Amino acid sequence: MSSRALEILSKSGENKKKFNWAGLLSGIALTIFGLFWLVPLIMTVLISFRPKGNPFGTGNPFFGDSLSLDSYQAAFEVVPWGQYYVNTFIFVFGVLAAQIVTVTLAGYAFARLNFFGKNFLFVLILIQLMIPSAVLLVPNLATVRAFNLFDTKWALMLPYIGSAFGVFLMRQTFKQIPRDLEDAARIDGCNWLGLLRHVFIPSSLSAYVAFGLASVSAHWN
Repeated sequence: MSSRALEILSKSGENKKKFNWAGLLSGIALTIFGLFWLVPLIMTVLISFRPKGNPFGTGNPFFGDSLSLDSYQAAFEVVPWGQYYVNTFIFVFGVLAAQIVTVTLAGYAFARLNFFGKNFLFVLILIQLMIPSAVLLVPNLATVRAFNLFDTKWALMLPYIGSAFGVFLMRQTFKQIPRDLEDAARIDGCNWLGLLRHVFIPSSLSAYVAFGLASVSAHWN
């Protein structure tokens, strides 16, 4: 091996060592900052185990003389958290299931079908994205009253079974599927429902995952 090659290898080794040291130092710095960021959360969790009525001047500065679950027991006695979580799961995933059906059908219609007023209706759906949700409270209340759905989970779910964002996302996704693939499925005897089941939906799983995450996050909040 020539001296020039040895020199290049030695320089690359030195650069590699410098890079490793820089990565190690940056990792340590990020860990320290992360711990500082977690300090309020850690203190909150530790203080939550402090016995009720135990002054802060006695015992451990965090959880006093001993550990206690009185605070957690009192919190669960105030409201039925279990039922609240069940209601939340029903609402979030019930809305998601209904939205999957509506955005799939609407996305397919706007992407592949031709009908009168197609572009106009699609523009109306996109305009809905620019309307603040607070503006829709009164119309949604009127809809719930018209269907006599007060104090039901349907009253929460009904205003959200359609999604303008989901329709737009699925329309753009379905438009990217090649026409040749659709024509081949039609030759094999698929109707529009078969096309959705065997062509469009399997080819759009990533879009469904993205929409599902956005829907669950928004409605959980």
